[in-house]
Amino acid sequence: MVTFDRSFLPPAQLEITVLADTHHLLDPQMYATPGDSQSPELMRDWGARAEWALEMARGLETDFVFHVGDLQQEHPDSDRFEQGRLAVKAQFLRSGLPLLIAAGNMDIGDKPDPTMPASWVTDQTLRRWEEDFGPSFHSVDTGDFLFLFLNSQLLNSDLGETAVQREWLERQLEDHGGARAFLFLHMPPFVVDESEPGLGSYDAIGEPARSWLLELCRRHGIEAVFAGHSHFRFLNRVDETRIHILPSTTTTRPGFYEAFAVLPDFQGKADLPKLGFTVLRIFEEGHALQLVRTNGQTGYGGPRDWASVLTCTTVEIPTSHLGAFLRLPIASHSDGAVGYPYNVRHRVRDDYPLLACLELGLRHVRFPIGDLDTPLQAERLRLLRDEGMSLTAMVIWDDSLSAGSVEHLLPGVDVLEVQVPGQLAPTKEQAERLSSVRRPSLEIALSPILMEDVGLVHRRGRSWYQLGELSALEAALSDLDMTVDRAVFGIENAEPAWEAITAFAQTESAHIGYFDFILMLADGDEAVPQTLAAALASACVDGSRLFIDPLQDSDRTASVSQGLLDRLSNPRPAFHAVRNMNSILHGGRSRPASYRPRPLIEIGAGERVLSIEDESSVVWGLTGGDMTMAAAAIDEHEATHATRIVVDPVIGRSKVVSSGLSGLVDALLEVEGGVAVVVDRASR
Repeated sequence: MVTFDRSFLPPAQLEITVLADTHHLLDPQMYATPGDSQSPELMRDWGARAEWALEMARGLETDFVFHVGDLQQEHPDSDRFEQGRLAVKAQFLRSGLPLLIAAGNMDIGDKPDPTMPASWVTDQTLRRWEEDFGPSFHSVDTGDFLFLFLNSQLLNSDLGETAVQREWLERQLEDHGGARAFLFLHMPPFVVDESEPGLGSYDAIGEPARSWLLELCRRHGIEAVFAGHSHFRFLNRVDETRIHILPSTTTTRPGFYEAFAVLPDFQGKADLPKLGFTVLRIFEEGHALQLVRTNGQTGYGGPRDWASVLTCTTVEIPTSHLGAFLRLPIASHSDGAVGYPYNVRHRVRDDYPLLACLELGLRHVRFPIGDLDTPLQAERLRLLRDEGMSLTAMVIWDDSLSAGSVEHLLPGVDVLEVQVPGQLAPTKEQAERLSSVRRPSLEIALSPILMEDVGLVHRRGRSWYQLGELSALEAALSDLDMTVDRAVFGIENAEPAWEAITAFAQTESAHIGYFDFILMLADGDEAVPQTLAAALASACVDGSRLFIDPLQDSDRTASVSQGLLDRLSNPRPAFHAVRNMNSILHGGRSRPASYRPRPLIEIGAGERVLSIEDESSVVWGLTGGDMTMAAAAIDEHEATHATRIVVDPVIGRSKVVSSGLSGLVDALLEVEGGVAVVVDRASR
């Protein structure tokens, strides 16, 4: 059975696995159409993908397992519907999971809309559903929490069950006013915004039911709504209610790719990195939604005695110092196209960069202040902030900069990074003017914009200090009798991040509160060891923040660079390295760790072992080279701790090993890619 490692997570009051759109498929050849020979091949693994997702869900051993519908691909109009339903029931029985389910359109029929491609839900399909799975709307009441399952296909229907469901939901919310309520249904109220069309849209509940449902969310303070159907992830908010639209375990749908800058192969039908399911973790205050990526897998190919690591999301890791530089906007939007199965323009938005920041557990983002003048970007950034993210807005100094010129943008900004063009530090007049911008709740960071001759026709600019400029900056600030909360230093991708950043670990400044670092990602395989070294080193610089640059590939500019995400917002290997390192270093902590760098261990030409320590643990970073020699070096230098864990930070799996050399060597030799983390820690 698949096992999971929760050792880097904070405790939760309740955990729930939530699946969507497993779409068990009897025969892919049924869906072959003239001129579309690829469809059966693309659909061939749907059933096995769902089977593997259920196996993973079983291994999670959460308190509940919920499913928000579309269990099968054979619609009630199909003459193979009954055969498909029996196959789904057999699949669920094999999984051994006690599933609680909200019915989907493939299970009971489409929503009542004359533009829908299949027949609407009927009394007959409802009765058939109830024979197999019980009532199509129902609830689970734990006392503290109320979980409500709604039949979205009934909304706006003339069936008698529609009024019954409406009265039932209103009564449930009235009678359980003290419980935190969570709502589960197949079709979301909307995908992008409340005003989008319902009639003619395949993906959203129509009016008047949409307004009725959202009004209940507002009036009763429903904490979160969970829906599927779109096979794409979105995060929306209605007042304080989060609306989570979940991925499929099986396939994505082409219509949503209008939001992306590039079109994937097969219209996105083979965009496997977006497949998965979620784990809802509920805390005394708030909740987190963790994505478990299945990547289209149909089984486990790794060593069986390793566990999949569950990592912290932003709301679960308040002590993290990691962030990202948003060279591209946090979200992009398209008014979409009119095309099957839509009869209206299908509005779409790319929420994946935002969701990636939350999945990484980042606590900081850096972006141009002009983003806050754009309604879409301002709304999305402030949503990030409400999820626990600190916002750093960059503004270029000019003579018009004053409190009044940026006042309308400052609410919600945590750090204002003032970039001084053409010089290391402000002039005396600029420093005096800058003091008018300061607020008790607003930190001021300082960086320059300097042009450099790099041997090309045009010079290149940078918006950070180089490491060798610290002394000159200190002297300039001293002459001005000026202090700043932060100064921003850049780590070029050719610089060794460990040496560059640990040099600041013992640096004290009379004029700079904290040091921030911009890590420019190396391309290709070098990015993983680079990010691992930078994460370890920056954890030793108290109060620092490490911004990964860029979050997404920058591939349309003169300076091309790879990001943590590609232009389909899918993770590169460095994404997973950052995600796992963040949780290893900061997960499960209620206060910041006081890490200290330890001496480098050289194990060969250009090969070394990095390590840091705090009062309870030592974290080792292996960035390539002979794993046997690295294991021997660790074993020789380390005292006995209660637990030793080896983590493959790219694959995201871990293994507890016994003390002694042989177990450590065996585990490290099973790590893929030559980059590993070893955690030696006392019992917590």
